[in-house]
Amino acid sequence: MLSFNSIANLSKLKVFILGMDMVLNIVWQEKNNLHIDLENSGENALFQLEILGLSNCNLQSVPKFLSSQHHLKALDLSHNKLKGKFPARLLESNAQLGLLNVRNNSFTGPFYWPQYLMGNMSLLDISNNLFEGHISEDIGQTMPNLKYLNLSRNFFGGDLPSSIGEMRNLKMLDLSFNNLTREVPKELIANCSELRSLILSNNIFSGQIFSTHFNLSNLWHLKVNDNNFTGSLTNVNFKILEGLQMLDVSNNNLRGEIPRSFANLYSLLWILNMKNNYFEGEFPCEQDLQGLVYLDLSHNLFSGPLPSCFKSTWLDVVNLEGNKFTGSIPVAFFKLGFGGFITTDRIEVPKIRMLLLGDNDLSGLIPDQLCELQRISMMDLSHNFFSGSIPSCFNNITFGSLVDGQFPYKELNFPIDSVSIDFADYFVGKSVSFFIRSLLEHELQIYFTTKYLLLSYKGGILDLMSGLDLSSNNLTGRIPRSIGNLSYIRAINLSHNHLVGSIPISLSNLTEIESLDLSYNNLSGEIPFDLTRLHSLGAFRVAHNNLSGKIPDVPQLSTFDESSYEGNPFLCGKPLEKGCITDSDEPPQSPITPSAESEGKWHKVDRMSFFASLAATYVVVLLGFVTILYINPNWRRRWFNFIEDFMDYCYYYVYRFFYYR
Repeated sequence: MLSFNSIANLSKLKVFILGMDMVLNIVWQEKNNLHIDLENSGENALFQLEILGLSNCNLQSVPKFLSSQHHLKALDLSHNKLKGKFPARLLESNAQLGLLNVRNNSFTGPFYWPQYLMGNMSLLDISNNLFEGHISEDIGQTMPNLKYLNLSRNFFGGDLPSSIGEMRNLKMLDLSFNNLTREVPKELIANCSELRSLILSNNIFSGQIFSTHFNLSNLWHLKVNDNNFTGSLTNVNFKILEGLQMLDVSNNNLRGEIPRSFANLYSLLWILNMKNNYFEGEFPCEQDLQGLVYLDLSHNLFSGPLPSCFKSTWLDVVNLEGNKFTGSIPVAFFKLGFGGFITTDRIEVPKIRMLLLGDNDLSGLIPDQLCELQRISMMDLSHNFFSGSIPSCFNNITFGSLVDGQFPYKELNFPIDSVSIDFADYFVGKSVSFFIRSLLEHELQIYFTTKYLLLSYKGGILDLMSGLDLSSNNLTGRIPRSIGNLSYIRAINLSHNHLVGSIPISLSNLTEIESLDLSYNNLSGEIPFDLTRLHSLGAFRVAHNNLSGKIPDVPQLSTFDESSYEGNPFLCGKPLEKGCITDSDEPPQSPITPSAESEGKWHKVDRMSFFASLAATYVVVLLGFVTILYINPNWRRRWFNFIEDFMDYCYYYVYRFFYYR
């Protein structure tokens, strides 16, 4: 613990830094066990500080000595436990303040927006607090030289002031996770041409973000996801965005075709997220996306063949599910992740980890070339029209056995100008790196069906998940025994196909499996008892097949409910209501000893029963014959004629016999 009294009398002290948030790294910042004793931090300190950094120092309240400081140029109180209202005197008493960072605290109420000019202010970060109210209408006039403005993760509401367009030096603006509404001011997207990073995500913005006023020619990072933006991309001049590294327009109401000029972005683009919109037509592949790390075009109306221009050595995620892509998987598609580094003596192993092509109209065979994507941990080809057999080479794919430990991300470094105390450029560069890494390691969210549910995986959980989903296709043939070699996989779904044969015993080697769905196929034979070794199995379904025999009466399998086994007529045992007949269930039979009357016969005959049944049969047949003659006069006439002719015939032959004798 550091006592304030040890420095209070240092009259020439100008810079005091115990912690400085110089990397804008909330999630990965190491815990600081430093505690400062500020109980006696009076207002009469002898020094006048210019730089004070107390980031991550477990502060419970704002130090009292700050009320006597009037020459501060940089103040960092981020990552503490400060609460209550923000002290307005910090800004009123320090007109030369150039950097204010109080992010990741618990300040409440409205933020004090100065009504006077603060021309030196270049960096203001009050993110991740509990501030509410409106953003000052005059923010552009009072802080015209801001380069870095971060108001994210608060409760600011209302319109975004048009005066923000007067910040001609603004390089980084983050307003995400607030309640801001209506349209983005055209002054912002037309005048703030120095912007490197614009983050407007998770608000209630509407209107067109890509209007004819869009003139942000220096953007590296554009993130406007989770709003109500409308319009199309047809009028955007993509030549001014050739330096873009990250584009996230997901979860909006954008529509229309992607113009071919969109390919102007491909040279530097790392992140492309367009999911959950209404984009349609073919995705333009005029040139290759050679630096791509993350691609998500899912849940749109894209059609035509699968795009195959994602040839990047860094490619990690490809999500194209929920569209109208048709045809087979082209050969060129398998070059994704290689980046063209295939030679006769060296094959660059693709780094792609997630391939999601479900809910499309793809057809044809599942190509063996998919097995070349060896680092895949999650593959979803479900709800298509794939036919043929399951490739036996799937065991070449790691499905979770190889985890690199981190995602690739671009690190941007900027020098710190210690003379002018202008940290803004440094923060802007680090912030872009932070958001790219944040998306890949913490904001990346994948939906995958496991345990009969469509579940969401993100963050560290995503790193642990691995699965293969081939359900709802037209696959035939047997389940390859090689599937049992996927010892690290956690979910396999082969349901709703036309698979035949028995369940491979090799599946008992899937020691990490948590969900196994083989239902709605034509599988036969018994459920292998070896599957009882799958101790991690939390969901198991083999319903609606042609399985037979007894369900293994062990906790791993018998504890699943009846729906896991129904639809198999010859399957028995718990939890089904149909019990199994065993040797012990059959009644004992007395041995057969032949008698003199039944010698050589295979069973004994009761004579009384035999003659009684014979007489009863004769009576029934006779009564039936009489009834028919009584009901049908035509048949009765024919019968009597037959009897008459038969009697004449008999009379004739009897007469001749006795006459000639």
